[in-house]
Amino acid sequence: MKFFGLEFVITENINKPNAFYEFVWNLEKQRFLILGKLKNYNYTIFLSRLVWSFFKVSVTGVMATESRCNHCTKVLTMPYFKNQQQTRRNALHFAKCLDVKNERNETNRFEQPLKIGLFDCGYKKHLELNEPLGIETLYSSMKNEFGNQIEIDMRFSLLEEMPDKINRYDMIMLSGNIEDQGMMLKYITMAKESGTFIVVGGVYPTLSAETLLKKHNDLVCVIGEGEIAVNQIILALLDGKDIFSEPEKINNIAYMSPDGTVKYTQRKMLDLSTVDYLPERKYTKQICDANGLVRMETSRGCDWNRCSFCMVKWKYGSEKRRVFPLKKVFQEIVNLSEQGVRRIYFTDEDFVSGDETRLSNFIKGIKEMKSSGEIAEEMEFFASTSVMYILDKEEILPDLKSIGFVGLFLGVESGSKTQLIRYKKGVTPEKNLRAIEKLKSNGLLAEIGFIFFDPKMTAEELKENIDFVTRNEIADTTSRLAKRIRIIPHTEYCENMNLDEMNIDENSLSIPYEFEDKEIGKIANEIEEEFENISDDTYKEQAMMRTGEFIKMENLNKQRMGEIEMIKQRADILNEK
Repeated sequence: MKFFGLEFVITENINKPNAFYEFVWNLEKQRFLILGKLKNYNYTIFLSRLVWSFFKVSVTGVMATESRCNHCTKVLTMPYFKNQQQTRRNALHFAKCLDVKNERNETNRFEQPLKIGLFDCGYKKHLELNEPLGIETLYSSMKNEFGNQIEIDMRFSLLEEMPDKINRYDMIMLSGNIEDQGMMLKYITMAKESGTFIVVGGVYPTLSAETLLKKHNDLVCVIGEGEIAVNQIILALLDGKDIFSEPEKINNIAYMSPDGTVKYTQRKMLDLSTVDYLPERKYTKQICDANGLVRMETSRGCDWNRCSFCMVKWKYGSEKRRVFPLKKVFQEIVNLSEQGVRRIYFTDEDFVSGDETRLSNFIKGIKEMKSSGEIAEEMEFFASTSVMYILDKEEILPDLKSIGFVGLFLGVESGSKTQLIRYKKGVTPEKNLRAIEKLKSNGLLAEIGFIFFDPKMTAEELKENIDFVTRNEIADTTSRLAKRIRIIPHTEYCENMNLDEMNIDENSLSIPYEFEDKEIGKIANEIEEEFENISDDTYKEQAMMRTGEFIKMENLNKQRMGEIEMIKQRADILNEK
């Protein structure tokens, strides 16, 4: 039939039930092919706006509504037909989904989707089995954007067999942590041999993309969160483009340029307020059965964001914390509860932040959902926060306890005022102590971060840390106290030390350094050698606490105090010199 000078072909023969109302627009022939009946109101609305947007033909005024792309299921807001910008965006989305803007073979798009291997290389730290939330989130992000244009094979090396061949994939994506480079490098080598396009993300490439790219110059490193970069890469591949011809058009990546230098593209952060999909929880049941850690995020980033040793600012390329909608947060908690999860570990850098209204609404929502039976009454939570927010909102601690919080991680880091200034923590030793006491008095476990030694440490700071730990029974917390700082790339502390970021230890992804006070350096080295096993035991204790199997390891407390006593003895000898 003819409509405004354009030819439409209508058919009712739909062989794919999930694909009705798909259409193909051929620019050269200026012809529309409509699959399905034109009785769907939302589809008719879209069609009228599509015609108006591209051909400036006024059809008829229609009310605003909402619909989904029938190919990838993405929600599209349908404005009044006179909103040209939004109409054109919707039209372009449909065009990209059905490949009507380029010359890619239509049969290949529908019958041969882009095959993606999405692998978490696995990192089981001291018996703590963590859910691979990164790849589960990426899976949903990609499926939400591209639907059945892509086929994803998601694997987690700690829970399932990994493929021994990768030539069946068009692309593989590897998520790598600090101590799983072995498997990551294995797949990088396999990809090079098979000619498979490879993308690497996670902590390893985010901290040390240069190290990877100097050895493997034909891969792409994703820096920080992966959704934007990965979706841009997939879109380019679907359009038949060579990523390396215009890599600068992909946000949040590092790559090796033709001149042999590592280049970083412009950072762009995901608008978390628009995210309405949930992670693909493929591994949740197995994690629960193995008494592992079920992880969930409600925000990304940190409102303070100034700690000199921290990589969060680099990781996200953002100064401020961003939050997911509470509606999505509640849906995800309900989903996990229905799967039998009874303890959730929030991975947020700072769960208890400066947004008091949001925190109050979260507490209210959890109470209501437990009361109504939407989530299990015995559901428990564990999260991280900062000393300053605990002291600013200490009245909220009983409420957190009442809805199921069992403990909080606090980045205390030091008992020395000058060392805390160097770490840029924004607090004092007295405030650190008060925050720990507030948690304990409200029946909450305190897991603290403590960086005892750093290369600029003075004898006075050494004494202050010893006094802080011994006088206040800090060893009673589930933390290794006598740790030295890990100086990592892309942090203020690293820049202030003028360290060569390429001189990185590939096992720890930290940069070696010398102590300014050689005697303090000797003490730090002696403690590290003498009490090597404490770190492993402490991590085991922390894992038990986070997963709900917490048993206080009294012998470990004695060992921790033994560390401090040995430091004190060495410090006394130092003072006598």
